Amino acid sequence: MQSERNYIFNGVEYRTVKKFFSRINSVWLIESINEAGQKFILKDFEHNKDRLKAELSGMEIFKDFSLKMIYSDSRYLIHEYVPGETLLSYFEEAEKNNTSVSNPVTLMMNFLKAMYKSAPGYILGDINFNNFIISGSNSESKIKFIDFENVKLGEIEDDLGRIISFALTYDPAFTGWKYDFVSEFIAKSEQVLKADKAKIYFYAEKEFVAMNVRRRLEIDIPEVLKKVK
Repeated sequence: MQSERNYIFNGVEYRTVKKFFSRINSVWLIESINEAGQKFILKDFEHNKDRLKAELSGMEIFKDFSLKMIYSDSRYLIHEYVPGETLLSYFEEAEKNNTSVSNPVTLMMNFLKAMYKSAPGYILGDINFNNFIISGSNSESKIKFIDFENVKLGEIEDDLGRIISFALTYDPAFTGWKYDFVSEFIAKSEQVLKADKAKIYFYAEKEFVAMNVRRRLEIDIPEVLKKVK
């Protein structure tokens, strides 16, 4: 268990509440000690100025969707805390309950359409489902994105190809429900986002190849793409 830490930024004292898993940065839920216990997210970039600069740049590009920034310096960034569950948790629960795939697809389409429209030509880059938070409930549910470090110029099909490759490989991988999700996701991407299906497959194949190397998997890529198509 992580021991509690204290920080002071701009004269406000904070203490750590919880550490979140991150392969790159140290990410903490913190609360202010002298301001009614308000909660925030603290990202520690450990003096990696390039990553911090990239995060701030991505937040500016997608400023209409960025989380409210409280503080930043050469190492730390503090932004608002959004309570809710991750998209991965929501996605896994939807499959477990055999919920219609239309629910997560519609939720994601609404978010992606608005976000891409706000910054034409830019994509998210890192679409790990843990980087999306579902806030609100039922018909009021909305998606919040929380990691802007990999925002870049690119084709939206790059993000979309990654989304379907990630969706198919979350545990348990390659289930019928996941294939149904991907089929509807691609169809809605063409309809709602005006995406190019062939490009989605191209970027999905690239991601599967990378997964086979990165995760030491043995995905039969031609077979998977055949089922997707």
